[in-house]
Amino acid sequence: MMDSERLIRELFSFSNELHQKTVQAHQAHSSFIGRGKILCLLAKNEYIYQNQLAKLAKIKPGSLTQILEKMEREELIIRERDKNDRRLIYVKLSSAGRRQLEKNKEYHRDFQKFITAPLSSTDIEQFIKTLTILRGRFDEYIKQKEMGKR
Repeated sequence: MMDSERLIRELFSFSNELHQKTVQAHQAHSSFIGRGKILCLLAKNEYIYQNQLAKLAKIKPGSLTQILEKMEREELIIRERDKNDRRLIYVKLSSAGRRQLEKNKEYHRDFQKFITAPLSSTDIEQFIKTLTILRGRFDEYIKQKEMGKR
């Protein structure tokens, strides 16, 4: 087997395994996966309309509503109707949401430190450069294939 074939096989295998095991680990040690992004967005925006949050999170408004309902039941967020326009709903983090966000951040810091511990800063920089090159080549390949279809 050629080195390039082995590299791509290992890369895809690692990517799939990383995703699956990260999801499992996050479910066990963190409150959730998709909702973590929402907590981060809410931390950056004191008050935000629900429709604005959907755009920032790149989530369909209906899907976001379901997520926010669960988060509200868990007391991670507070939703309030706009006093001037009852159709608009503000969303903000509750104190429990802020605590959960800190817990998530601590988990992620620990995870990153553990995973990268055997690597030197040079190793990390080289790996990032390699991934950047591969990502660029991947994007170029996809563009070429899309143009070939037209």
